[in-house]
Amino acid sequence: MRVSSFQLGLAACLGLVASSACGGGGSPSPTTTTLKGTGVTTTTTVGGAAFSHHNDPGGFSLDAPASWTVVQDTHTGRVGLTAPDGAQVAILPVYTPQNLTAQDGALTLKQLGPALFPQATWQAPSPVSDTVVRMQGAQGSNQAVAVLTWKQTSAGAAGDADAFTADDAHRAADAPLAARIMASFRVRGAPKGQAEGPSYMRWSDASEGAYSLEAPRGWTVTGGTTRPSSLLVHYTTAMTSPDGTERVTLSNDYPFFTVPLPPVLPEGGSYSVGDYSSPVRSYAAGTSAIPIVLQLPAGVQQDADRPRPDFAALIPTLGSGDHIDAGEIEYHFVEGGVLYKGYILCLTEALSIGSANDWQVWGLYRAEAPATDILAVEAILGHAVATFARDPVWAARQAQTEAQQSKIIAQAQDQIGGIINSGWQARQSAEDEISRRRENATLGTVDVVDSQTGTTFKVDDSASYYWTDAQGDVLGTTTDTTPSADFRLLLTRP
Repeated sequence: MRVSSFQLGLAACLGLVASSACGGGGSPSPTTTTLKGTGVTTTTTVGGAAFSHHNDPGGFSLDAPASWTVVQDTHTGRVGLTAPDGAQVAILPVYTPQNLTAQDGALTLKQLGPALFPQATWQAPSPVSDTVVRMQGAQGSNQAVAVLTWKQTSAGAAGDADAFTADDAHRAADAPLAARIMASFRVRGAPKGQAEGPSYMRWSDASEGAYSLEAPRGWTVTGGTTRPSSLLVHYTTAMTSPDGTERVTLSNDYPFFTVPLPPVLPEGGSYSVGDYSSPVRSYAAGTSAIPIVLQLPAGVQQDADRPRPDFAALIPTLGSGDHIDAGEIEYHFVEGGVLYKGYILCLTEALSIGSANDWQVWGLYRAEAPATDILAVEAILGHAVATFARDPVWAARQAQTEAQQSKIIAQAQDQIGGIINSGWQARQSAEDEISRRRENATLGTVDVVDSQTGTTFKVDDSASYYWTDAQGDVLGTTTDTTPSADFRLLLTRP
């Protein structure tokens, strides 16, 4: 709801005489009329025009001349009114969880211009007061004006962006009517999706049945388990509303990075491990990783960037050299003339295994929607994350596969020589394997396994064959001839 001085401030911004917008004494008695398609009751008259009070099922109310057409875009929240002479008014409710400065308001109004009148061209906005910003423009040959007015609250800033345009012949007569319409606008009830949440259905990964989560019924859900290499198991799920305007993504399907080690592994290069090529890139913590792994929408403007150590603390790490960083960003952009809001939570994981250093995006959670719907869509994202569940049968089978592959490599019956720690998930074990291979190639070492004991040795890679005896001594030879009867052949891991 606006501040009490909104009507006077708006009239001043429009270049009007305040008294002409207020109506009152000397006006003809109100009559009963009907706005097109909606039953309403007339409340007063302004400038000789009969005004009717319009309660819209879309969740707003306003006063408007009975002859004006009222149309709401349910996806953006924009309310548009058109007079018989072609004059137009556009109203767009605005909310942001942060308080706005006058400079912030000017930037916001500039971004909202295309959403108010998509065909208009706008000049740079200028502050009128701490909570009012004005912007001049033109729509074809007609002058246009837009005003953003907001109120600071403990929960952020709330208000409306309003715009008016008319031709020269009717501007003076229509301006007071436009001011009255804008001043009367009220949002009724809870924001879209807040009072009554969507109905959910259980969606399962169609690729491998590895996991499931709950998504809004009627939404399109795609994605599933991905395997960028034989050593990596990732997932991604994208959910889209029926009209395509609301989007949610949960994913860790991003590159597994190797930290530079000059001159062997320079920044920007790549390191091949088996069938996977790991990009060489310095560690980017939390939100710093977002521009590396994502292409954000064109013209995006960032509104907030906050570290979230509370999220990072929820994720167990693998060792003393490993850690999780987390952060979130909020942003806005214009798409198809509509103001959109976006939210991303990004968690990154730094891994240190011996002298190997790697990192990855542990999880990235994203919501985008028209500004009026973003809070409801963030709630959908939160619900999806909260209901995400791994399939226990798949998890057990996956662990067995990892163990079996490692046993084949080591030809050991009971142990795997440090590949899979019983407390680590199969995904983390595979990532350790990538780090191990990268470390060996960098340092000129090789891992060999005693098939009788499961013991693993890291040795210089200059020999072709490796042997061990009962005392645990290791020898390397260039031929397959046993050094002595006390030595047995060690198996070389790839």
